[in-house]
Amino acid sequence: MPAVAYKELLGRDDRVSSAQMRERLMAARERQRQRGFYKSDIPVLQIRTLYALDDAGERMLEMAMRVLGSGV
Repeated sequence: MPAVAYKELLGRDDRVSSAQMRERLMAARERQRQRGFYKSDIPVLQIRTLYALDDAGERMLEMAMRVLGSGV
């Protein structure tokens, strides 16, 4: 999924109704059902495959780890 621009996050014109949000939620749940598991139940071995970081994501993660520390 592409990154959302900061200005778009501030926009107030893209309001979503409760009915539209429900449709999105139900569609996401159906995709997860077809996949065979929900995000909270992703098998550990599939995380890197399903959510592989691109180069920019890896750089951001590395920078965050340097600034915030690893926590371990």
